[in-house]
Amino acid sequence: MPGKFVFRLETVLRLRRHKLEEKQIVVAKRLQAIAQERANIEAAREQCSIGVGQSRDVQRSGRLDVPTIRAYRHHMVFLHQYVHECERRIRDHEEKLKSERGEMIKAQVACKAIEKLKERRKERHDKEVNRLEMAEQGEFSLQMHRRQALQNKMPVLTEGA
Repeated sequence: MPGKFVFRLETVLRLRRHKLEEKQIVVAKRLQAIAQERANIEAAREQCSIGVGQSRDVQRSGRLDVPTIRAYRHHMVFLHQYVHECERRIRDHEEKLKSERGEMIKAQVACKAIEKLKERRKERHDKEVNRLEMAEQGEFSLQMHRRQALQNKMPVLTEGA
């Protein structure tokens, strides 16, 4: 009778799961970086709108403070450049994310293949165990019948009959 089910490729499965987890972490970090860049863009745009409001307030005050207005303009130009730089970094992150997701999917497929193999071997093992148990029970039933027939002096059944 076969013993407990042992999957000999368990180490391979563990390694593939570990590799998959690493790929998932890389993808998660990339998504986090994209989210951070989007938050930076939002903050810069908010500062832009505040700066525009302050610049208008200075202009409405009646007296022109050229150095202050120039400073607001330089700050606005800086913020717009910062937004464009963040958008460029987001595009770069998204390009890298595509390839990293592809690698993660490959790792998932490799992991699933080993898991499927494990399931099939477990099912085959269970079927074999059931078959052997049924054969053992049949043999036990036949022996009980023979013993009872000998005790009652009845004709004994043979395996071929």
